[in-house]
Amino acid sequence: MTIKKLAKRTAAAVIGAAIILTMYSCNKAGESSDKPQENQGTDSKAEKEESFGWAAIPQYPDAYPTQEDIVNVYKTACTAFGWFALTETPPVDDSVTYDNDGIIYFKVKSDEVTSLKALEVYLGTMFDADITDMLMDLNKDISRFIEDENGVLYCTNFSYKPTGFSETETYSTVKNSDEDYTFSVNYDALNEDGSVKANRTETYEYKKTDGRWVFTKFRVFRQ
Repeated sequence: MTIKKLAKRTAAAVIGAAIILTMYSCNKAGESSDKPQENQGTDSKAEKEESFGWAAIPQYPDAYPTQEDIVNVYKTACTAFGWFALTETPPVDDSVTYDNDGIIYFKVKSDEVTSLKALEVYLGTMFDADITDMLMDLNKDISRFIEDENGVLYCTNFSYKPTGFSETETYSTVKNSDEDYTFSVNYDALNEDGSVKANRTETYEYKKTDGRWVFTKFRVFRQ
């Protein structure tokens, strides 16, 4: 594969990921909570409930997360979400590569996230099943993560840094109920010269779902 073709393929992946993630955010925001659930057989449910000790769902001493707790999960979730939006590069071992159809992949540098299944479980510590499934399905389209013949996890070593946003964020939390929080992130959108264009706020839903606290509405606005 030529460098030109590879560049085109990478650019298409970036655009495709951004479009899919944006569409998902819009559709997710407009979904009804009583939307019927489909294809929830016992086998797939049992598989989704599998847990790894290293990827334990956050448990909070007082049963309820503090704003600091939610901020910490939010920052970790932004990093993981960015792996699929191509705004973040996962830790990789540059010395271990895998050639797949002319694209060079690098071994994911992690003692825990060593397979696609482990990656899915890790996402489940931060996101609900819908968001986790969306990200794993997106990966099938953009091939950000792949496994080699031995089941070892590899990733493309590519990312870009979005511009036009302030580095500083402020946070606020509203407790809607014992199992439902609204988490808000406030930041500035910037002009090309660095001046403030507008002040904006993104809202997220952090809920206790099936006994675990996870984000049920999420997107990375720095795209």
